[in-house]
Amino acid sequence: MALAPFSSATAEPRIDLDAIDHRDGALERVEAERLARWAPDTFLESLVVLSNGDLLIPDAIGHDILRATPSGDVSVFFSGDISPMGLAISIDNTVIATGRDGQDQWNIFVFAPTGELRTSIPVADAEGLNGATFLTPTVVLANDATIGRIFRIDLETNSVTTWHEHALYQRDPEQSELIPGINGIKISKGAAYISNTSQMTILRTPLEGPDFAAGEPEILHRDLIIDDFSIAADGTIYGTTHIYNTVVRIEPDGGLTRIATTEDGVEGSTATAFGRSANDAAHLYVVGDGGFYLDPENANEAFLVRLDVNDPGLSIAASFDHIPYPGKIETPPAALVTCSTAPGKNAARKRAAPQYTRFLELNAPRIMMAGQVTTEVGAPPSARQYVFRGMSVGEAETLMRASPYFVAGVYARCEGTVFTPMAGDLLGGVAWGDSVSQSD
Repeated sequence: MALAPFSSATAEPRIDLDAIDHRDGALERVEAERLARWAPDTFLESLVVLSNGDLLIPDAIGHDILRATPSGDVSVFFSGDISPMGLAISIDNTVIATGRDGQDQWNIFVFAPTGELRTSIPVADAEGLNGATFLTPTVVLANDATIGRIFRIDLETNSVTTWHEHALYQRDPEQSELIPGINGIKISKGAAYISNTSQMTILRTPLEGPDFAAGEPEILHRDLIIDDFSIAADGTIYGTTHIYNTVVRIEPDGGLTRIATTEDGVEGSTATAFGRSANDAAHLYVVGDGGFYLDPENANEAFLVRLDVNDPGLSIAASFDHIPYPGKIETPPAALVTCSTAPGKNAARKRAAPQYTRFLELNAPRIMMAGQVTTEVGAPPSARQYVFRGMSVGEAETLMRASPYFVAGVYARCEGTVFTPMAGDLLGGVAWGDSVSQSD
């Protein structure tokens, strides 16, 4: 739930829960384990899981993104002059956070899985960024809970556009101002699923066309205060109710069950995420604020909790099912030749360079790709590699041993291996049928 300005000068809850017609559902508690705990003035706002199983958790009041292992060991993933809110993770472990910088400007912060801040992308028109998700491996959708707009952020071009605006994304004017509008967002089965906490709805907005534009949203579930949520492989939604201190299970047919309460450590529940390994996929991780947002004076400890829901989560790969299969191609036979650079041959390389580059130009139709191998950017190449189309290893080795660099002694040796192209833009597709990647 997006933070609204508040003061701890009152001992009364900031929101009148009796004035909200929120559905509870029957109680069927699942097995719960508290993994880590924080002081009562902590606001854990979001949650994602890295491919190694570690969990990333932003502290919305502090300036940290925390890292926790499944056993509960906690360290700092990132600390800096930002106020992180919602997290999302892509299939390559790229992590983004919505939040504000030191100048109170809303941004998308892009992190390497090691915690290095790669870049910050300002979202100039934003007033309250909250939940986010990856639309493609390099494009992010981010909810603005204040103005009811979903932004589209391209991480390759750093461009920011409006993906969609709609009345169903707006806040309910009759609802408390402390309850935000669109909050959590996830992609599944060709649609964006969005919780509007203020309107007490879960929405489904279909993805349309080759650019996955927004279609017309529909209301799936009503009368529910849902903050963030996760989707299981079978379409079941597991949501946090934040101010109602529960985690609920919402079946595809609308059936509602409370599966965890304050007794399980989910007071002030804000976010969920499924584990990613085979033995962790049916575990649902939950974080919260210990009731701090609702009643700062009487808040309790905040916890990281693991729930055994016996229901595997939707994988990141499956969330990209709307991205079409690129098409199977017949891959040509190929050979990879690695030519190692001989030491002390820089003068010989310079003399032979014009003949060498002309040699490559004349053989370009047979070269799928060629390039230099270096230990770091700007360093002299330790080797050069060449992928040849339609050639045997012996033919490729013979060709490169006739190159001006080999003849001049720039190369100490040129050795080839069989290379089987499997996928890539240069190939124009992949080497397998579309059924192979549908096991999820």
